[in-house]
Amino acid sequence: MAEQGRARGPIHEENTKALMTPIRPALIGLAAAALLISAQAHAAATIQIMKGNVRVGNSAATQGQRLLSGATVSTGPGAQAYLKFDDQQQIMLDQDTAFTIVDFRYVANEPQVDRATFELQRGAVRFISGVIGARNPGVVALRIPQATLSLRGTDTDFMVALVNPAYLKVLKGAVGVTNSGGTVVFGTDTAATVAFAAAMAEPVFVSALPPTASGPFANLATAPTAAAGTPSAASGAPGAAAGAVPAPTTGVGTAVVVIGVGAAVLGAAAKESSATTHH
Repeated sequence: MAEQGRARGPIHEENTKALMTPIRPALIGLAAAALLISAQAHAAATIQIMKGNVRVGNSAATQGQRLLSGATVSTGPGAQAYLKFDDQQQIMLDQDTAFTIVDFRYVANEPQVDRATFELQRGAVRFISGVIGARNPGVVALRIPQATLSLRGTDTDFMVALVNPAYLKVLKGAVGVTNSGGTVVFGTDTAATVAFAAAMAEPVFVSALPPTASGPFANLATAPTAAAGTPSAASGAPGAAAGAVPAPTTGVGTAVVVIGVGAAVLGAAAKESSATTHH
């Protein structure tokens, strides 16, 4: 009997292994599918249009590719990329640009979880706000080496070029520029420059922008956009009009400065005027 028991032991183990063999790949497949679904659920944007050498991290990008928070998109010489976010926000990248989606979260019926933080390491971008910008503009931020740019309105369209110093052009709405020097808010049809992280942003005439900034801005002004307007906070629906928003050609506009990081007040726009400073 003991010999029979010993004989049955190995057979039992082999049968168990045989039964488990097809289960393991199935479990691995289910786990991979769950991870894929989770990644898709937390994806931030889609590469809608691209030309030239565009990369996501160290890999070549593909049109229609979904992007997650943490992804860095870069463009080579002569390349461009158009990103459409899940809240209808739009980002256009000019050539020789590196842009990171630092932290993005959007759930249509959960405005309390809205997050939208981005970083521009080099190059030039155009930013058109979406649903998050309409209902929670305070959570939207674009970091550049010299400052942090923030939305000061619910419908905003602006461009930034890093050419040392950095240049800003506001096509629509209002943008705050904050660093250790303080905060300046620039309104529609204004342009600005910020030299370094301790220097307050200063208004400049659009017509006086250097070619290193006006060139990328011209490229981005004609880049494809889904809408000339942005979604409303109530409906969350994308705008219907198609085409690019024209860039202003003259004017500084009025920027109201409040000394101290994090504070800003917006003044009325005034063509060909100088900035107003509040102390």
